[in-house]
Amino acid sequence: MNENEGRAAVIAEAKTWIGTPFKHESRIKGAGCDCGEFLIACYSAAGLMPDYNPPHVPEQWHLHKDAPGFDPEMYLRQIEKFAHEIPANPGPGDIAMFWWGHAYSHSAIVVRWPTELVHCFFVAGVQFVNAEIDPYLKRFRWAHPPRFFSVFGPPR
Repeated sequence: MNENEGRAAVIAEAKTWIGTPFKHESRIKGAGCDCGEFLIACYSAAGLMPDYNPPHVPEQWHLHKDAPGFDPEMYLRQIEKFAHEIPANPGPGDIAMFWWGHAYSHSAIVVRWPTELVHCFFVAGVQFVNAEIDPYLKRFRWAHPPRFFSVFGPPR
């Protein structure tokens, strides 16, 4: 599979998850998933990463920086096992990471940056969003701009 086919495969799989409700640490299309499990499901189905079981984390780990063992880099380290950070201009099928709470703790699959992303969020499950107007994705951007990752090509 070439890069364009891989990008298209990720997006096609992501669209099949639309409407799946949010369920922490789940990965069952139509029944429930969270943003990290959603990524694993889409990239695995597209053949771009192995099936992977991330370590258990409390549902609101990113909101309690004073909790014992709080690690603001935890989610980023999981992403970096399979993707490399890119400086800007994400393409279709790349990953956008957003700050939420006290860490980069939320991810979305880019269809067209910044107006079309697919993500799983606790409010509405898997849905299309526009990062320019979505109030949740805009919330901390003034202090913590999105970071981007890709499974495609060599690190830039």
